[in-house]
Amino acid sequence: MTASTREGWRRARLETILDLSLALAGPRREGEVVEELVQRAVGLLDARAGIAISLLPSLEPATVVSVGWPVETGSAARLVSSPALHAVREGAVTRMAGESLGAPFSEVLVAPCLWREELMGVVAVADKEARQGQARFDDEDVTFLRSLALLAAPAIASGRMLEEVQRQRLLLEEVNRALRMGAGEEAEL
Repeated sequence: MTASTREGWRRARLETILDLSLALAGPRREGEVVEELVQRAVGLLDARAGIAISLLPSLEPATVVSVGWPVETGSAARLVSSPALHAVREGAVTRMAGESLGAPFSEVLVAPCLWREELMGVVAVADKEARQGQARFDDEDVTFLRSLALLAAPAIASGRMLEEVQRQRLLLEEVNRALRMGAGEEAEL
């Protein structure tokens, strides 16, 4: 790869990080954030497949979005709890063989979505594609995936807060309606 081509890729990645940060700046639903994360990770890292999983505090999957990654019932929970991902659950970006995750890929790169020391999710990409066939993920890919994951984490957290506030608002509206109806019935007595 020539120096100018490498510089072009760096610029494209920086622009993607900026675009993602702007896209995630407003209120977004958790599912939208997870979808955006996996799409950008797969697209910019030239991966054959990818998966993004948002996690509840119990580390149970909340939202799962994949691109070319086989997902079956329970497979996201098994992936997240896999011993091979211990370092990811602790906050490290990890590179490993797909077989260590039970996935049909040669190489997998996994990054944690950390927000205030809480694991909000994980994003993984598999098998970097190149003109010559398949290439290995390099250190720049690791840095880029970490950046995407770290940008997505607070957006996942704020999406959850937004959904909770909306749930509480609806509940309060129902209580207010019931109180008004009860007050109207008492006034008629």
